[in-house]
Amino acid sequence: MQITLRLVDADADELGALEDWLRSERALRSVRIRREHAATRPGDMGLLADCLQFAIESGLVGVLAQSLIDYWRSRTGSRPAEDRPVLRIERVDAPDGTRTVTIEARDPETAEAMLRELPSTFESS
Repeated sequence: MQITLRLVDADADELGALEDWLRSERALRSVRIRREHAATRPGDMGLLADCLQFAIESGLVGVLAQSLIDYWRSRTGSRPAEDRPVLRIERVDAPDGTRTVTIEARDPETAEAMLRELPSTFESS
């Protein structure tokens, strides 16, 4: 399964820190994580087009979700809501993009609830 993760409105170091966090997770060592540098659209700043792409087995989606929860808590819990990046997770099943699941959140409670549901969301989609 292919999953794309974006941090919208993130500063330059945020996506790199998240990538490092996920790569350090022992259970995710078999998951291919790739940093994607999409072309910048007019009006976008460079990093906003960057994302992490995962090639992951469905059995590891729960581990990915828990690692993202842990990261989100460690980095955003004390920051004001307006200073937190939006966490956006996307899955496109068909090459032509005909079936897409997109979930996003800015506050820690919503992000955690969303990430806890991530495995069942992607298994049933």
